[in-house]
Amino acid sequence: MIIEKRKISELNPAPYNPRKSDVTQEANLKASLEKFGVVDPIIFNKQTGNIVGGHFRVRELKKLGVEEVDCVILDLSPEDEKELNIRLNANSGSWDMELLEDWDKQDLEEWGLELPDQSVAKKIEQDIKPYKQSHILISFNPNDFEKIQGVIDELYSISEIEIEQSAN
Repeated sequence: MIIEKRKISELNPAPYNPRKSDVTQEANLKASLEKFGVVDPIIFNKQTGNIVGGHFRVRELKKLGVEEVDCVILDLSPEDEKELNIRLNANSGSWDMELLEDWDKQDLEEWGLELPDQSVAKKIEQDIKPYKQSHILISFNPNDFEKIQGVIDELYSISEIEIEQSAN
C-alpha cells in the first residue's frame, strides 16, 4: 500500500460520487477531525486525479484550513474507481442496538450516532402484542431516505417480517 501526503487542492472530488451529507453529519465529522485528526487516509486514484473515498473528510479539512493530507494512492481504471467508490460505502454494516444499550445515550448522540426513538418502538410493541399479525405503514419523503435507511435495513434483515413497498 502506497501512502503519500497530497495537497488537498490537488484532490478532485469524483463528479459521479453519489454520497451526500446533511448539516448535522458535517458538524459531527468536523468535531471528529478537530479532536482526532485524519485517522483514515483519503483514497486517491492517480489515473484520474479523483478522490475515491473520503470526499466529506476532504471537504471538512478544506474548511478547517488543512493544506495536506495522507492519501492511499491507487492506480485504477475509471470503471474500477467507480466500483470501489460504491464498495467503500456500501459494506459498512449496521449497529447492534442491544450492545449499545449499555452506552451513554448522550455520548452516542454527541459522537454522531442517530439513535432510533425507543419510546416509539415500545409503544408499537405494546399496541401489537394482542394480535397475531399487524401492519405498520411508514410514510416518508424520498429525499429523507438516508435518515431512515438503517431502520429499514434492520427490518429487511428480520426473516419473520414481510415488507411490501409502494409509492404514490
